[in-house]
Amino acid sequence: HPELIDRKTAIERARKEAEFREEYTKFMRKTQVPDLILATAWPSMCYVAKKSVDELHALQTKVISWLHAPVKRYIDAGYGGYEHLRMADAHLAISQEIYEDLNQHFPDVPVRKIYNPVDFDRCAQAKEKTASKEKRRLYYIGRVSEEKRLDVIIQGVAVTDGEWELHIIGDDGNKYGTEMKGFAKAIGMEQYIHWYGWQSNPWKLVEGADAVVLASEYEGFPLAAIEAQANGIPVVSTPVSGIKELIQNGVNGYIFPFSDWEKLGLTLYQIADQEPISSEVCKKSVEVYEKGHAIHDFHDKIMDITEEWKRVAEETVALSEEERDEQIRKMLNDRKEWLDKVFGLISAGRMEMAKELFYKVLIPDGYEIKRYWLEDASAILDVMFKIYDAEKGASNVT
Repeated sequence: HPELIDRKTAIERARKEAEFREEYTKFMRKTQVPDLILATAWPSMCYVAKKSVDELHALQTKVISWLHAPVKRYIDAGYGGYEHLRMADAHLAISQEIYEDLNQHFPDVPVRKIYNPVDFDRCAQAKEKTASKEKRRLYYIGRVSEEKRLDVIIQGVAVTDGEWELHIIGDDGNKYGTEMKGFAKAIGMEQYIHWYGWQSNPWKLVEGADAVVLASEYEGFPLAAIEAQANGIPVVSTPVSGIKELIQNGVNGYIFPFSDWEKLGLTLYQIADQEPISSEVCKKSVEVYEKGHAIHDFHDKIMDITEEWKRVAEETVALSEEERDEQIRKMLNDRKEWLDKVFGLISAGRMEMAKELFYKVLIPDGYEIKRYWLEDASAILDVMFKIYDAEKGASNVT
């Protein structure tokens, strides 16, 4: 994505990707080629895994993507996109937004929504409210970085004129943390904010929380929100991926618009003026994320995917040679521009580049063609050269 990252950065990332692929291939040679690879957390890891598998001729090994943020965020950061995800045989999604996006782009491969497992016994250690306290307590728990928009949170608390105090648990020793401390001081909020730095178990420090806040510009599925609910604490958050399916306004938390610190301030006033949200309702809303339940669900989804692969493979084997060739022709026709480029590279004797383009573009998921019955892609090659011979009259290329 040269429009998003400079050429030097792109070259460096490509070099590191090649190194990683080489090391991963060596690792599998020394140990054992697996039946299944979970490619996480970047789309480019699907490409790395698939290329390593191809190099080892491990045709039965499957790759499943497992993203932890919306695809657009990886594209913007230069860590791959849909063209890399196309190398995967199936996809796991940790939120409804990611699930719908992957289903739209890859309708003919398995996509399953899964739940991030959370150890409730470890995280549910927040102390309940004591008899009385002077101010309402708002907690932020997570990375202290720009996309988390602590400036929005600080300004939102400032609107309440001292009725709320903010407790921030996260590594604040970086540049952004220093900037936010300076910002708080500049707007007269220094006395209302408590900084705790990074903590191995932050929930032990949480006491008498009225709410946990998130103002992120993007998330995959914020773990802090699930952990807060497991502690019976309502969540106030921007509508990032995952939050829209977790939080019901006024039931177990509140959602406010991105960057809208004024709306956050009004929400804090609303919380202070009404009956508190039930802690039991909060806890019940995240039961599916409990470690035991989520891992069991994860196992079931993986087994369901493998069963779908088997079912499709059996259906595909039943195709006649003519039906198979027709499916391949349709797929190649949809990618005619790329087919011509492959032919051009072959004619020029640039076989390695032709092979690279062939595997990357002309064996896609999302079409009737399924990689798991193309033993060595010979079926596509046969049809490709039938087309080439008919169009170019150059049978010697085969």
